[in-house]
Amino acid sequence: MTRSKVITELTICGDCLQVAANGREAGAVYEDGHAERYAVAVDRFGSEPVPCTWPEDGQHFSWHACGFCGSRLGGDRFDAVILS
Repeated sequence: MTRSKVITELTICGDCLQVAANGREAGAVYEDGHAERYAVAVDRFGSEPVPCTWPEDGQHFSWHACGFCGSRLGGDRFDAVILS
């Protein structure tokens, strides 16, 4: 059995959280250009982010860019990791 290893810890925006947790749902509304930035980030990191968030744990507001897609919109950020 192969075990995954944490390669990177980062914080992600709500759009990346939704896509990583649920996939891209038909009819869901995301920030303009998010799909393209998400695809570029998957290529750059080698995989999708894995959310590590429980209610009220690892969530905070930030003006910093999303650590995955790079969105500069201020908003909630959620802890996530990139696994090997």
